[in-house]
Amino acid sequence: RRRRVPFLWVEEEIKSSVVPKDLRKGLKSLIILVAWEIWKHRNACVFEKLRLNVQDVIRAVNMECGLWCMAGASKLRNVIQSDCVLTQLAP
Repeated sequence: RRRRVPFLWVEEEIKSSVVPKDLRKGLKSLIILVAWEIWKHRNACVFEKLRLNVQDVIRAVNMECGLWCMAGASKLRNVIQSDCVLTQLAP
């Protein structure tokens, strides 16, 4: 019986996609970061009765990306600095 691994589908999709090999690790980091920020915002909406605000999530992702890059996430920095569509989401 095959054990399910969280985010394994991400790995498989990235490998089979047109994403250049040198950007794959950074893209996986970005996907995890975005999922984490969505989860945190969801929890704030549920438990702190905040209103859903996509701009807040995008701002939080941008800020967190900056922090990760300052902390040495060079592969993430490569994705952010590439001509990736996601860099155009800045508010």
